[in-house]
Amino acid sequence: MKDDHLESREPAFFHWMFNVIVNWTYIFVSFSSVVYVFNLAVANQFSLTYTSLLLVTFILAWFFVGSRQHALSLLGHDG
Repeated sequence: MKDDHLESREPAFFHWMFNVIVNWTYIFVSFSSVVYVFNLAVANQFSLTYTSLLLVTFILAWFFVGSRQHALSLLGHDG
């Protein structure tokens, strides 16, 4: 009985850990990308139009690829 209970808890724990790792990695990569784009714009003194275009492209990609359900479904998780 105890073994069955333990086995049923383990997948849930690993699924939770997976979600935490994916979410924090995604937040870190997103934040780093925004900082990188701004640093690139400042360092190279890009025009405001070009910087805006980069940011709009990044935000659209962020919403498209970054939706949590979409990312998890690509990796085979229903959650």
